[in-house]
Amino acid sequence: MVQRLVRLVAAVGMVAAAASCGSDIGSNVIAGPEAPVNARVVVTLSDHLDGLPFVAIDGEYLLAVSGTDFASGAERSTAVASSNGAAKVAKVDLPINVYGPVAAVVGDRGVVAGTECRKPESGDRSCDDDVGPIVIQTVDLDTGDVLEPVETGLRGILGPAVGGPQSTPSFIVIDEAGRHLLTQRSGSWATLPLPQGVTSVCRIDKTLLALSPASPLAEPSTAANDPGAAPATVPAVPITPVAAGDAMARLYRSDDDGRSWNDGPPLRAEDDRQLAFAVGGVCGPTSLIALTANIARFNPESSSWMSASVPIGDQFQPGSASTWLSDDTILAWTLPTVVDQSGAEDALPRTSARALAVSFDGKSQRSVDEIRLSIPESSSVVGVGWASPRSPGWFLTVGDSIELWRAS
Repeated sequence: MVQRLVRLVAAVGMVAAAASCGSDIGSNVIAGPEAPVNARVVVTLSDHLDGLPFVAIDGEYLLAVSGTDFASGAERSTAVASSNGAAKVAKVDLPINVYGPVAAVVGDRGVVAGTECRKPESGDRSCDDDVGPIVIQTVDLDTGDVLEPVETGLRGILGPAVGGPQSTPSFIVIDEAGRHLLTQRSGSWATLPLPQGVTSVCRIDKTLLALSPASPLAEPSTAANDPGAAPATVPAVPITPVAAGDAMARLYRSDDDGRSWNDGPPLRAEDDRQLAFAVGGVCGPTSLIALTANIARFNPESSSWMSASVPIGDQFQPGSASTWLSDDTILAWTLPTVVDQSGAEDALPRTSARALAVSFDGKSQRSVDEIRLSIPESSSVVGVGWASPRSPGWFLTVGDSIELWRAS
């Protein structure tokens, strides 16, 4: 199961590498960081959970949840909880069966949202084809106790949790009508509309920021969703990069908790190797980071974008692993260059131990430093699912085991 996840992570990297056209290989030498960055394994999550878990962290509180997958024998969703920075974790048996779970941490509570997974008639499928209702499960992270699950009455696929500190968790939901913000209001769960194609939402102070590709792909069908099955078709999309100056991503802003949205300044390509159908968003303490082949920062105070000066030969992808090291420095893993694209498993790129630490001050980029961490070559690096601004340095490695690391 773990090795299959590694191949999936690597395959996504190969697609992104093939799509980032025109990237020349350079011989740039980057100065080392002003202060060394160290990383250590905090807990091996595969000792406690099956499959790649969704990890949510806020301060010392942590919740990692693994969904139901009948095809692999995981007939119950499970989790591990911690109230001391994962120094000690306790397994939690959840009274729910959900696939594709996402989570967030609010205070001493972990909140899990997922689509109900019913046992399929065929033993080789993860879940029944019909999309079940969205279920909410709350866990007391101090005691490991679980509250009674809540069925929202809504159906759809769960997207990521809203990033940033919040008094109540919110999640992106995708259904046949588009994308919505699932949030709790007056004790009940309800949805608010999101702009088309939004892939990430961040809360910074009292403002919500939403990011979408300038040319989003068609919404996935929710008629049949089996996380263990191969996709029936791959959408035909142009991979010709947009021209310099064209919009790659659109930004939206809400100052009323998502009831209404206003257009913000789009993120524009600075060269001819950017794509307009995929963008990754990373929520920071005071800003939003957009990952394309480059890295850009949106400052809500000045309402402006700034792209980092990443050396030639380095490139990111929308799903690049990243973690904040401090309020103004983000650590993001670059995509290794693909030399052999024959499709052989050994030729698939792995996210390496090499990363770039990009630091910003209030209005501009301050430095780009090369960081090398002691991560096994056989592992791929992926980001945690959700981390508050009070939780810097966390990331996962997926290889022979799944390990939770912390850099400092």
